[in-house]
Amino acid sequence: MIIKTEAHEDVSINIGTSNTIRHVKEKILHTMGIPLHQQLLVFVGMELEDDLTLSHYDIDNTSTVHLIPMYFGLNNTNDISEVTVNIEDGDTITLQIEPSNTIREIKEKIRDHEGIPVEQQFLAIGGVEVDDDRTLSYYHVGNDSNIHLIRMGYDTSTVVHSSTDPGTVLNISSEPKPLSDFYVACRDNNVAALQKLLQTLPVEEMNKLEPNQSTGLHVACFRGHKEVVKLLLKKGVSRSIMNRYRCLPYEEAASNDIKRLFERIPDNSRYVANSGRVEWLLVAANTKAMAARNVEAIKKYGTPQFEHYAKQIIDNYINPHFQHVEKYEELLGFFNMAVLEKDPRYLIKAYTAETGFYTKLNVDLASETAVGKLERQIYLGILTFNPCFDKFRFSGEVYRGMRLTDDDLEEYGVNKQVMTKSFLSGTVDKNQTDYFLGKFKRKNVHGNEVKMGVICTYIIRDKQCSLDLTNISEYPSEKEVLIFPYTVFTVTQIQSISQNDGNAKKHIILTQC
Repeated sequence: MIIKTEAHEDVSINIGTSNTIRHVKEKILHTMGIPLHQQLLVFVGMELEDDLTLSHYDIDNTSTVHLIPMYFGLNNTNDISEVTVNIEDGDTITLQIEPSNTIREIKEKIRDHEGIPVEQQFLAIGGVEVDDDRTLSYYHVGNDSNIHLIRMGYDTSTVVHSSTDPGTVLNISSEPKPLSDFYVACRDNNVAALQKLLQTLPVEEMNKLEPNQSTGLHVACFRGHKEVVKLLLKKGVSRSIMNRYRCLPYEEAASNDIKRLFERIPDNSRYVANSGRVEWLLVAANTKAMAARNVEAIKKYGTPQFEHYAKQIIDNYINPHFQHVEKYEELLGFFNMAVLEKDPRYLIKAYTAETGFYTKLNVDLASETAVGKLERQIYLGILTFNPCFDKFRFSGEVYRGMRLTDDDLEEYGVNKQVMTKSFLSGTVDKNQTDYFLGKFKRKNVHGNEVKMGVICTYIIRDKQCSLDLTNISEYPSEKEVLIFPYTVFTVTQIQSISQNDGNAKKHIILTQC
């Protein structure tokens, strides 16, 4: 696609139509150096919204999109102008501002001028609430603009519109709603204070949206506080909460260094199995009947009111049998949030988070241990049949890696049927599988691989048997698809692919029956 600037220059951007407008702006940032908040993109007279895709606007590689820098009345980003602040008692003050000033910096100017503490200030521009971390240029503030100041903590109230939904009216009361000490430590890059708080503060508290509809992880990413982000991710705070701008913390990241912190640990084996014996059950002609009986047994757990089932999982499975696993408190936090928020998606977050949950759960499923058997059925029933997950159902091709010996491979012949015994994590991005598969190579004294690399392509036909976790997962960039237990596949092809090191990589194609 072509980006046309105000100087009538044409800049070519190579990007797929499934990408969002925000992705285009990121390309412009890297190509032209224009910050995201200073970009206004227009196509056929329409302002483009960050969350929508190019295909939504019918934009392709032949289209021309106009870029308008958002300086709004100022000659350049270093120009100083004046803005009027209307105080609710009728007074006004005039401040000198720059378009790069943040709303918080404006609050600090008001504090210095009027003595009103920053935490007691609520600012609105054009009747719309504004966020501390955004710049004036983001809100189109320039010469002769007006800002409305509501002083919190006094017996007053006013009405403004939500920044995320202009049709929503917010009645702002004067009761002060201070930001938490945790959020302030994240915002101000106060590592010492944060480390102290991390010792006692529950993860659920860290995941709560603050009065400004942001989280500590959001603000740390936005401000580029790398050490703070590291600490929060290590503690296990949620990566998949959206702020008022419907952005994930990853999307708010100020740099690629911050974004890289969100990648899963490279030696993780989520997408690579060490043997098919753990996840596949070779069965005979009654495969479908066996799977059907198991699926029928879990249907009753798919009711919308799932909270009592989640409590049963906590009491009879998580608490008694998972206290020794990695990041138990983080795991328990996800289940508690599912009950508290009445949102079963937290049960998926528990699976995708980097805790010991998914490993032990899958071993228990594959070994069919009696411990927690009913609770495992409940968990699977919720994921399979709760209507909350209907919009995440998936059909299509999914990739997964395996490492098999020659003896292992002989068991999986063409036309044989297999039924999944555990959850399988695949991805629609084959490069992800190749990447993780390469991390598990082991060679014997002769230089040959002890276990050969195998790429499995699962062709899923029944949407009820899998979920696209891209918009639920704690690691959305992995484009994970979760295949459920009791899903039956037929081995339709086995191919051998030569590699540069002389070893062969196998490709097994499995089609759902």
